[in-house]
Amino acid sequence: MHYFRAYGQLVESEVPLPEFQSVSPGEIGSGVQPDLRIVLRSLPGVPLEERNAGGFRVRDGVVDFEVADTVRIRVPNSERIEVDLLDGKRVREARLFVTGSAFGAWVFQSGRIPFHCGMVTQNGRGLAITGPSGVGKSTLTTALVGRGFGFMSDDVVVFDTIEGGAVRITPSFPRIKLWQDAADHLAIETAGLSRLHQDLEKFHVPFSADRVVESAALSAVFRLRFDEAYEGVQCRRLAIPEAMLVLRENIYRPALVPALGLETTAFNLIATILQNVPVFDLSRPQNFDGFEATIEAIEEAVGELGVEV
Repeated sequence: MHYFRAYGQLVESEVPLPEFQSVSPGEIGSGVQPDLRIVLRSLPGVPLEERNAGGFRVRDGVVDFEVADTVRIRVPNSERIEVDLLDGKRVREARLFVTGSAFGAWVFQSGRIPFHCGMVTQNGRGLAITGPSGVGKSTLTTALVGRGFGFMSDDVVVFDTIEGGAVRITPSFPRIKLWQDAADHLAIETAGLSRLHQDLEKFHVPFSADRVVESAALSAVFRLRFDEAYEGVQCRRLAIPEAMLVLRENIYRPALVPALGLETTAFNLIATILQNVPVFDLSRPQNFDGFEATIEAIEEAVGELGVEV
């Protein structure tokens, strides 16, 4: 049996998940029960015609997911994830979907909303880096950590409203995923690092404990995008209608929101963020040359809000 900390919860798992922060049985304490159990079991297939929520099947409140010849996953409630590993040679690939889609579905089953973004901190303030896949969120997040920012998460975080309108961040796990060219640009050695997929030059990059931050309040959101029409870096604060679209577009596995009846929960959370947290559009050229200017644009935008950087 394996024990982990993920999303602020204690996880007991029959599947080894080195991406997460491991916990020894002696650290848990007598009588302490896990918040989530991941179990191995045989699961039926999920026919394509039954997938009614963006690749998931949601039926009677149970979420099912399948990757052909790799893994089947069931998330029946907020206390359990069931996993069927279909090919012993593809366990590494299966873990991608357990740590991604399965945990995303579990967050929704808990009545919370996960977001797709990188997350860094400065002086206790949380800064989210959102944007479409491939836009450079992980590379920028890593560059910011190299600049002295704290690291919270690379891919998925959970936002919760707390008293006074503040938004608390719960990160997933303290590793980042980088392509080889990004690692080369940042002078990160990938020899010995775990690949995400045997056919991809993309690696899990861990951070030392002194750089990892486990708790912070959300202070700003930056939507990262490419702009081929402009050679430099531009950062502008978005008006509420466009900021709302940015937040909605970056909900992780958004098709599960209506499928699990969480529209009101998502709307109320986004409304709270919009009332208390600025959302910026951050455009840059599609190359590595603008990263220094991109970091400076983030520092300037946050500094103008009265946040020390």
